[in-house]
Amino acid sequence: MVVRTYLEKLPAGPVTAAVMFSPLVQAGRTYYPPPGHEGWGVAAGWELRALFWLAGLPQPVKDDPDEPFVRSVLIDAPFYRNRTLCPVPGVRMIAFLPTVSAAEAPPGEYSRIPVYQQPALHGGLIGQRMVEDRVIAFLAGERVDQPRREYGLLQRLGAAWQAPPLALSLNPVWSANREGDPARTGRVCEAR
Repeated sequence: MVVRTYLEKLPAGPVTAAVMFSPLVQAGRTYYPPPGHEGWGVAAGWELRALFWLAGLPQPVKDDPDEPFVRSVLIDAPFYRNRTLCPVPGVRMIAFLPTVSAAEAPPGEYSRIPVYQQPALHGGLIGQRMVEDRVIAFLAGERVDQPRREYGLLQRLGAAWQAPPLALSLNPVWSANREGDPARTGRVCEAR
């Protein structure tokens, strides 16, 4: 997410190639307001805070559902939902996706950059010799994408447990944003 945000903010920067490992596919499909505010997801936000509090009873947890990073993803959700896996002019890009990402992403288009998919959990691709070889080949200019046929099926199977994405136009925090909305079209990288 850091490299994709950097490329959005500084498109004419010095980056010519980007490799993403386990990027969040269509992040920001839901929202909950900060404590003391009303709006979409207020009950879910307090439920999430309660779960974190309960998880911290035996031993404090270092994460918080209102920490700055999480809040930034919630605020900039239209960008992360629509543009994370989109091409950036002048930058060669590839996303290494574990197949667990398929169960988390709603059915439909999720990437317009090359992807290398491998059966794994999040973080499970890092350290695999075959994946390291593919990264080296990509950086050397070779085409190394490898989509898997079962990815779409896994997306459809995983959709049964997912809450539907909140339409961008319904949340006042997002409604002024001019991003396309995959929740309505099923497509990413829509024109602004």
